[in-house]
Amino acid sequence: DLVVCTRGDFCVVVRKHVQRLEAASFSPQEIENIERDHADLVSVYHNEQTLRDIVDRAERDLSFKEGWATFRTRYPALHRFCGGLASVFPGSATVESDFSRSHREKNLFD
Repeated sequence: DLVVCTRGDFCVVVRKHVQRLEAASFSPQEIENIERDHADLVSVYHNEQTLRDIVDRAERDLSFKEGWATFRTRYPALHRFCGGLASVFPGSATVESDFSRSHREKNLFD
């Protein structure tokens, strides 16, 4: 999902949650790093076949933890941010809003 999300849409989601991120001890620099990590991941996904294969396989076969094992040191801010999203109660209004903003529908696995 991260690699198909545009930079603009992703930044809107991050900026929407700045206060929550700051409350979770994200510094302003770390928040910027989330956006930078996302932009780099998207760029690398489109330009490196090896990474694209890993991401595409992770989408089908791996848990969140297993899927991030390859990337958590390369994209630490994005990993921390997504780990927080993965642990959010799935029925919350903000999660529903984020799915709506990304033009996706929540399914059993989201």
